[in-house]
Amino acid sequence: NSSSYVTNLNTNNVLPAPSRYADGGSTLWNIAGYLKHHWQLSTSFDMSYGLRYTYQRVDMRFNDPQISEIDLSRIYNDAGALSFSVATSYGKDNGHWKGFTSLSSGFRSPNVDDGGKIFDPTPTELVLPSSNLKPEYIYQLEQGFTWSYGKGFTLKAALFASLIDDIIQRRSLTYQGYDSLTYDGQLLNVLSNTNANLAYLIGCQGNLSGTLPWGLHYQASWNYNRGRVLDLDVPLDHIPPFFGRLSLDWSRDMVTLSQWVDYALAKDSSEYSPLSVDNIDEALPYGTPGYIIWNAKAEIRPLEYLHLSVGCLNILDKGYRPFGSSVHAAGRSWTLSLRTTF
Repeated sequence: NSSSYVTNLNTNNVLPAPSRYADGGSTLWNIAGYLKHHWQLSTSFDMSYGLRYTYQRVDMRFNDPQISEIDLSRIYNDAGALSFSVATSYGKDNGHWKGFTSLSSGFRSPNVDDGGKIFDPTPTELVLPSSNLKPEYIYQLEQGFTWSYGKGFTLKAALFASLIDDIIQRRSLTYQGYDSLTYDGQLLNVLSNTNANLAYLIGCQGNLSGTLPWGLHYQASWNYNRGRVLDLDVPLDHIPPFFGRLSLDWSRDMVTLSQWVDYALAKDSSEYSPLSVDNIDEALPYGTPGYIIWNAKAEIRPLEYLHLSVGCLNILDKGYRPFGSSVHAAGRSWTLSLRTTF
């Protein structure tokens, strides 16, 4: 069950408040089965393929939704989803390179968070529960490779393209005949999650790693995504800007010194989803600035079963906020840990 309250800090009076989730309780259950087969065609080529079916039901009960105009006593979603995958890999394990290609489908069944919330995300909008949501489906083609040269250089990279069908998105609509309702004393426009049309997502990711003389090890990773909702021709929500990490470690006997840089490019406000999901009201007028954050850690192992580490995060004490977050990240902070194994 879900409940909420408001406390007046001046008088310490506690009053009931509208609950975001079903105050009568929520139930989620699912059942699934799958088939999988692996086929080794040769020492340098193999294939695997499979099928999976999942059935899920979500049942939510609202005893006191504090909205009298519509019936919210019970909201439920039940749906089945069939997915498949076909993947091949080629190249010898002891060779310099190896590639892979995959074609697959996936799904995300609606959960309690998708279909069972009542809340006002902005001063003018009210989100209501959703019945009869269908699973989101994704169809993805991915091509990748690994290329290595001894221990000093290993490059892993992949490109992918995805088509998303019946994507679950929050949209303005008429709910049981109402396009606006009074909630918590305010007249608000009605929104609810619904299955939209198509969206696409393309991107790439990579990782470069290896060893250097004097006990050094380096690594660089990056990730880029871009997506749009086709029927509205607007950016897809929850898409971060280009981001990654650079790291350099030194290890000798019982001591390891590590430093790494987390970075992200800026995300312009024009690339935010207009469907009030990306928290653009929490960003600056031009969007989310990029950042470069320097971190370091030292670890000492005086005994085989004892590990002592001390670290400093955000060494330069920069203020930044990751995309999609409603709070700033922490400034300069110190960590100290003692770990033992037995």
